[in-house]
Amino acid sequence: MDYLASIIPLAAVASNALAQIAFSRAGSGLMRSIKTGFVFGLAAMAMLHERFPAPADMLAANTLIYAALSYCYFHFLNLGETARRIRLLRELAERPAGMTEAELLSSYGSRDIVGARLGRLLRNGQVSRGKDGRLRIAGSHLLVPARMLRKLKVIFLGRASADIP
Repeated sequence: MDYLASIIPLAAVASNALAQIAFSRAGSGLMRSIKTGFVFGLAAMAMLHERFPAPADMLAANTLIYAALSYCYFHFLNLGETARRIRLLRELAERPAGMTEAELLSSYGSRDIVGARLGRLLRNGQVSRGKDGRLRIAGSHLLVPARMLRKLKVIFLGRASADIP
């Protein structure tokens, strides 16, 4: 019976993911769907522990495992959201004089995707548009982690990937 209790966090994360996907597709927004999915996963874990009782230490361990797996799932989802923004910020950082929106969009294949990301960067205050229409970095907190990741890639892989300037 202990083996059933040990797979409860995996079932809970599956519930988390299914709920997150359903709420995201229903249009509730990414962050709201992630939070809702997390709560659904917790509820699933509680119900499974009710159905398959386990000692208190197993419940505590499963709660920590669920939280850790949910944290990984969150960052998996977040990778798709931040990857293009980080690339946009790096490109702008390389040009202190800034770039026009047309120049920036011309280096990407999909204007819609980049336009949406660029709009988010402008709304969040990470990028600003000058009076001359050029885009510039405006105190981004994502640029530091991007540079650290680049250095780690050089250390561990011997080179930075092609998409990191």
